[in-house]
Amino acid sequence: MSNENSTFGGIFSKLGKLVFTEDYLNENAPPPDEKVMPTQTNNGSTTASANNANPASPAYSGTPKQEILAKVRNLVASMNKPGIDFLELWNAAEAMGSISDSTVQNAYVALRIASGNTLTKANVLSTGDSYCAELKSALDNDVNEKIKSKNKLAEAKNNSRNSLSNEITELNNKIVEMQNVLKEKNLKLQNIDADYDPKLKEIDEKINNGKQAVDAVVAEMQQVLGIASRVIKE
Repeated sequence: MSNENSTFGGIFSKLGKLVFTEDYLNENAPPPDEKVMPTQTNNGSTTASANNANPASPAYSGTPKQEILAKVRNLVASMNKPGIDFLELWNAAEAMGSISDSTVQNAYVALRIASGNTLTKANVLSTGDSYCAELKSALDNDVNEKIKSKNKLAEAKNNSRNSLSNEITELNNKIVEMQNVLKEKNLKLQNIDADYDPKLKEIDEKINNGKQAVDAVVAEMQQVLGIASRVIKE
């Protein structure tokens, strides 16, 4: 409630304790066209609205969390404008115990008297619609900011996914390449005897043939030497 309402002697903080007799309310009630008729909502609670006003359609379903609901109520309270209007009517009706036809009407009668009959049904409805629009605008701004953050996070997620997918593809390609290399190496290992043994055998044969040839020649040379040493006379 705004500070300007303090001139009414703190009546708004005490409205929940006021008891109006039926005669008093009937005597001081505004004309029928000035009555604020509550509109029944889906959850059984009521909100003040014009007879020809369109009921608000909830943008989201489900039950709000209490801590978030408290923050929203605080936000609405921070929007309170100077003077007596819809918010004072709402608060006064809640202070009487609950939101109902009788508490809304009683709060309106009390606030109309306290305001010196300056509070009207039109004022209640117009300021109520204004607060609803302002609150929805604040929600839209908050939702837009959260959507931006969500989109940014989703983009980062996609970028990370693409980067990891590319890295995995590259690693898989390397694995395939290494598997091919490994297969080739294993094949070479399996064929290593066939590749080297003939060459080794060929060398062994050359060594053996060379040795045999040398032994034969040496034997022939030694034979000549033996004969020469025996028959040659000086």
